[in-house]
Amino acid sequence: WLLLKRWPSAGNTGGMVIQSIPTLIVTRPEPGGAAFAARIGQPAILSPLMVPEFLPVRLPEAQALILTSPMAVEALRRLAQPLPRLAFCVGDATAAAARDLGLQADSAAGDAEALLALILRARPQGRLLHVCGAETRGDLVARLQAAGFAAMAQVVYAQHPHPLTAQAVA
Repeated sequence: WLLLKRWPSAGNTGGMVIQSIPTLIVTRPEPGGAAFAARIGQPAILSPLMVPEFLPVRLPEAQALILTSPMAVEALRRLAQPLPRLAFCVGDATAAAARDLGLQADSAAGDAEALLALILRARPQGRLLHVCGAETRGDLVARLQAAGFAAMAQVVYAQHPHPLTAQAVA
């Protein structure tokens, strides 16, 4: 989410109205919030509404990973344990983060439906592990199990609500 704030015009000079550049309030969690603000190229106030908590878990053995967010990839990086080589990713940003971690990542370039379709087409062998946050959508694991795959989920992070910063409120 982002909110735009337009400051009042600086006045009328020579028949032209001069307006300041809008200030963005970027509410996306880090590190994505700062990266988004940098891509926009306008003044921004970073004020994440959610803060991740990375959980100290041990991943079960699997032959391939299912990744539905760059946050899950960051959680994997923090776990520092051996990983399967293959990863099925929901989108390009997640796949890029997985590749940076050294994984062979395929992107569904979409949503949970596109990711499910990618996995069904690829027909990977062995256990699939959906590395995810505490809240998920799309019921991927149950749908893969119903299609005959050995699939399970492992929660590796949670997101907690966080209030706007004082600067964002002002």
